[in-house]
Amino acid sequence: MDNLNQPKRPPELQQPEDIVGGGENMNDDNLEEHGVTTTDLRQAANEALLLFENNGGLIDDTASAELDMMLFDKSMCLIIEIVGSSRILTLDVEQDVIIGRSDQADNFSAGLDLTDFGAYQLGLSRKHARIRRNGLQLELEDSDSRNGTFVNEQQIDPHIPYVIRNGDFVRFGNMKVQLRFAQKA
Repeated sequence: MDNLNQPKRPPELQQPEDIVGGGENMNDDNLEEHGVTTTDLRQAANEALLLFENNGGLIDDTASAELDMMLFDKSMCLIIEIVGSSRILTLDVEQDVIIGRSDQADNFSAGLDLTDFGAYQLGLSRKHARIRRNGLQLELEDSDSRNGTFVNEQQIDPHIPYVIRNGDFVRFGNMKVQLRFAQKA
């Protein structure tokens, strides 16, 4: 059943030229090496065609900019700016990362530990949320946290991946951060 209060999820668009590097010939043998399936390519082509048709045969600057805001590939890292703090965190999203606060009593360490930023006082759970790269997108999923996760002030449902965009504001409980995509150094 659809939740009317849930933020609208952007379409999962991928650009084939972002999947295929350097003009190499992609076939079934080397697609897997790039983490791409023929189904991914077919879906990306169909979505690109639909976008093209919906724009009257034109890909305008707005549609192109919207797509760029969603793309996150292996050459990128996530910059996390904690609102109200001058510190900036850099996260390499090679695998799933748990966002939360560490607990020495349970010998638990979060992948992105926000304890030093007042996480406990601001209502972050130990395992508050999870962030992962899925194809050419970055997804955020609330881990059924006590105080919720919000993207651009819209609460997201627990255990349902939400595609995040470059520049999104995310609130974990009462801790607000801004997420930016950047090329790795």
